Parts: sequence; C-alpha cells; structure tokens
Amino acid sequence: MYDETLDSNLVILDRITSKYFTILDSYKYTGLYKYIIEPQENFKEKFFEYNKELKTNGFIAFTDLRPDGRIEITIRSYPLVHSSPTKKPLILFIITFIFIAIDAYYRSFNPILYEIIPNYNPILTALIYSVGLIAIIGIHELGHLVMIRRYGVDASLPYFIPGIPVFALPTFGAVISQREPPNDRDALFDIGLAGPLAGLIPTLLITLYSIPTTPILSEEEFNLIVEKFDVEFAPMLTPWLYLKILSFFRVIGPTDIIILPPLAFVALLGFLITGLNLLPAWQLDGGHLARAFFGEETQRIITFLAIGILFIMGFFFFALIILTFYFLSGGRSVRPLNDVSPLSTSRKILYVISLLLGITMLPLPIPF
Repeated sequence: MYDETLDSNLVILDRITSKYFTILDSYKYTGLYKYIIEPQENFKEKFFEYNKELKTNGFIAFTDLRPDGRIEITIRSYPLVHSSPTKKPLILFIITFIFIAIDAYYRSFNPILYEIIPNYNPILTALIYSVGLIAIIGIHELGHLVMIRRYGVDASLPYFIPGIPVFALPTFGAVISQREPPNDRDALFDIGLAGPLAGLIPTLLITLYSIPTTPILSEEEFNLIVEKFDVEFAPMLTPWLYLKILSFFRVIGPTDIIILPPLAFVALLGFLITGLNLLPAWQLDGGHLARAFFGEETQRIITFLAIGILFIMGFFFFALIILTFYFLSGGRSVRPLNDVSPLSTSRKILYVISLLLGITMLPLPIPF
C-alpha cells in the first residue's frame, strides 16, 4: 500500500475508491495512482458514478484487465478547466452556409431544369437546397452533441468546415472536439451512432420531398434533352436505399433514366454522408462503433479494410486523409475510460443493423 505521508491526494483517492470497490492493492507509478480490485457485479454502473466523483475532485480514472483477471484502475489528475466562449463555431457556420447558398444558386438556376421539371421554381429549390444540406450536417452533429451532454463528456460545439462551392462540394461536414474520453463502450457507441441516425432524418425528409419532381425520362426523352442543350450527363452510382424509396413512389422502367435535380442531389449527399460515416474506419463514427464492439486490436484491422473499400469506391482523397491521420496519430483510437466492461448485447445487435444500413446508403453497384 501507499505511504500516505508522501502524498496528500491519497487520502482523497483512497476514500473515494474504497467507497465503491474493495481495494486489494495500490501503488504510485510516475505520477499515476493505481488500484487493484476484484471484478464485481454492476461494475459498469459503479465505475460511472466513481469517475463522476473523481472528476469533481480533479481526477480521472482508466481501467485495464490484468492477466490474473483482476481490474487495474489508473488515476491521473484531471484539471477542471472551463474553456471560454468563442465565436469560431458561429463564424464557420455562417461561412459554410454562404458557400452552400452559392452552390445552391449555381445548381438551381440551370436552364435544363425548366425543361424537365413542370412548374419549376429555382428560388424555392435553392432555398430548400441550402437549408436542407446545412440541416443534414447540423442535425448529424446535434445528435452527437445531445448524447455527449447526456453522458457528461466535455466537448466543443460543432465546427463546420467550408468546402469549394460550384466546382466540388460546398462543405466538408463538421467536427466536434471531445476533450475527454467517454466513460465506457456503451457511451462510445451511443455517441458515435447518434450522429448518423439524427442526420438520416432530414435526409429522408428531403428525399420524400424531392421524389415528385425528380425527372424519370425514357431514352428518347433523354436523347432529345441532350441534343437540345448540347450537354453530357455524368452517370452516377446511386445508393440502393435511395433507389428503393424512389421506386416505391414512382414507376421506373428498365431503360428509364433518372435525372438528379438539386434536391435529389442533396438527398444523395445525405445518404453518402451517413453511409461513409458508418464505415468502421478509425475516427469515423463507424470506427467508434467498431472500437466499442470489437476492441482496439480488431478495429485496427477493420480500419484498413474500410480504407480499402473507400479506394475501390473511388473516394481516393477521403481514403488518403484517413490513412494519413491514422499514421500521424500512431493509430490511436478513442479509448473509453472503462475498457473492461463489454458492449451491451442490445447495442451489439444494433451495430450489425447499423452496418448493414450504412452499406445500403453507399454508392455501390448493389443489385436493384
């Protein structure tokens, strides 16, 4: 045991730790405090309350399972620093929305759309495009933020990332900076899944709204449009889920050609954002789900498989970014404070469902 005359923190840590667990051994190592305890029922719930009390006293604890089956709790200092409010999230949001509006204007005021969409309204289309795309990204991040607040994790507001309007994408999404790890695998899973599920709601709403005005042309009609406007339409692989929803409400012949107007394009972006985020790669939302489900070692292998899928799909730049930052970080994933308690059974089932759902939202050549 410790010599309590050497460190005044031991009185506090011994009192808090013995309140929740039976201490078998304890020692100090390079500024860290370690306790050895026996596994026990309701450890997940007890550890959650234990860490809450530690944090109010300026400490935070991690767990490891020892070879002898006992649990090792490592405690380090956790200064209670409250970040000052900043206008950066708001400024980035405004810039991103402006870029989206520029992109919406460019795509909506296309003369071809007047020809193929009855009673076409470019101003309304541009407005819904702008609000819809920012809503998909914003509500996605809001889903994360709500779950982060629920679990008491210290994190920033969303930082929206402006893109390149007209010539590429007007936004590259948004990120939230978590200043501390989640308490356990359940929390890591819930925070990771909340974003894609929340972002899927506005995606489905925009999809349903855009279906009546999405042009479905015969080959003859399509060739007339190409000849009249002297344009080429780039073929796109569309998500299986989008095609299934569209075919439920509209009749699509075997040789018909679907033209994607601005609102349908936003819907496809929503599916793409959700599908890509559910890929089990490193710091993507799906990577956090895989980390909670499989653990660190298996998730590392799955990350490279997911990056390979991105290359096959043609998302070379996105795959290279993930690969680069993966190696720069040493391949470290988000490690929950309690990495001993396994993911709950219901969440394991939900993970399989979310993985399959994500596949249906990727632009893969899935049989229609």
